[in-house]
Amino acid sequence: MGFSSFFSSFSITSFFAVFFLAIALYSFGLVIYRLYFHPLARFPGPKLAAATKWYEFYFDVLKGAGGQFMFETDRMHEQYGPIVRVNPDELHIKDPEFYDTLYRAGSAVRDKYPPSCLFAGTPLGVFGTVKHEPHRARKAPLAAYFSKRVYRTAEPIFQSQIEDFSDRLRNRQISGKVTDVRVDFLSTATEIVSRYAFGHPIGLHDSPHEAVDWLLTVKAIAAVSPFFKQFPYVAEWLLPCPEWLVKVLYPVFAPSIRLHGKMQREAVEACKKVASDEKVTIWDGTPETRPQTVFEAILQTNLPLAEKTPGRLDHDAFTAIFGGSDPAARTMTNCTFWLLTNPSVLQRLQQELDTATPDPSKRLRVQQVEELPYLNAVVKESLRLQAISTSRLEVVCPSEVLRYKDWVIHPGTAVGMSLRHTLHDPSIYPDPHAFKPERWLDAAGKIDVAKDKYYIPFHRGHRMCLGYAFATTMMLMTLATVFRRFDLELVDTIYERDVKIVRDCFIGETEPDTKGVKIRVLKERK
Repeated sequence: MGFSSFFSSFSITSFFAVFFLAIALYSFGLVIYRLYFHPLARFPGPKLAAATKWYEFYFDVLKGAGGQFMFETDRMHEQYGPIVRVNPDELHIKDPEFYDTLYRAGSAVRDKYPPSCLFAGTPLGVFGTVKHEPHRARKAPLAAYFSKRVYRTAEPIFQSQIEDFSDRLRNRQISGKVTDVRVDFLSTATEIVSRYAFGHPIGLHDSPHEAVDWLLTVKAIAAVSPFFKQFPYVAEWLLPCPEWLVKVLYPVFAPSIRLHGKMQREAVEACKKVASDEKVTIWDGTPETRPQTVFEAILQTNLPLAEKTPGRLDHDAFTAIFGGSDPAARTMTNCTFWLLTNPSVLQRLQQELDTATPDPSKRLRVQQVEELPYLNAVVKESLRLQAISTSRLEVVCPSEVLRYKDWVIHPGTAVGMSLRHTLHDPSIYPDPHAFKPERWLDAAGKIDVAKDKYYIPFHRGHRMCLGYAFATTMMLMTLATVFRRFDLELVDTIYERDVKIVRDCFIGETEPDTKGVKIRVLKERK
């Protein structure tokens, strides 16, 4: 029989039968390999989780409102112990004592597990960089730009945006209007980051409608992040889409596409400006010569030209807006809830603020709020309870053998740990889900730095949040101003619905039907 006769007798039905048989045989072989011959086959955990990533997909995408795999991971640890194989390629460890080993800084080399950083759609940015060396090089100028000694020169930016927020609260005291305070905290944080990092506002303070829309966009991005983590390249394909198309397919996502387009245009202009300069001044990291934008901070370095493209710059800019605003806004929102439901804590905080600033109309200084122990304890306790990222924060040691107790973890293995397992550990923090700022103070009422060993709300190691000091200062100044100047009350706010984290969307999220933390301004304080 010739080839032509063979193919003519080979029907479409036969083709698909062979095709699906091949897929079935491949899948069967892959499962057998993962269960019995994979380097992680000896580690404890559910066989189904070891066999397929669809197990994780079910919990994070299909079950309930999504983002439920973190609770399944908790169940695994309860059944199998402190080290668990949570999917075919990844181990998860629940042991605060191992945290500094896994996320060791210094000379240790740590790559990121691709799904845990590519889901944001910014592979050229610091957050989305997988390999250790490029990440270290890309992080350096941004770490300097957001360092405490540099951003202190921009104190008026913090003050002016917080003053705008204060004016809005004053107007609401007059009108009696009830609002979701997360809208205000998010718009304030976003404007502070935008003015500092890009030299201009986004305009959320000028348009209450846009501020509400921005929160809806942030929530929409959070809701789809578990899906993006399962298919990490989807977000990268989505960001360059035309805004009109996104408005048709997923309207609430459109503001983020618009912002990304704006960042792209500004990155192009920044590159053109530097290209037109006869001599580019290299920034030495001193506060006095701080570049006006993050674009200039990156361009005024010795990084190779390949690291100074508009695509690189806009990925870091896009990440800075989201990473620098919503986590801080969520923390301040929940801090407001905890203060208003703990009158004794609020009273002690306001007594400290009254003593430090007898004139409530006077603008607070960065150094001033950093020296208030109880205010700092309130913010630290809020960050501990919030445990900002609920994700597993996986890393890969490309050449180092890790040892956890009797277990040997070979190079190339993805290993993750969760912030909340340390920050909510009852052996470290008794009554871990209670709001107790005094746990951070020593006998003299000062911040006890000895208690910082397990304080990891911003992560640790090479991949630690580079804007942690900036975010902390922003929260200190904003919360101090609000609670020095105003008396607030909660309205129709329920912990289980509006505050409690029930979904892992990289940043922990509440129930989808949340009404937010609503407040009413009762009066101005004297």
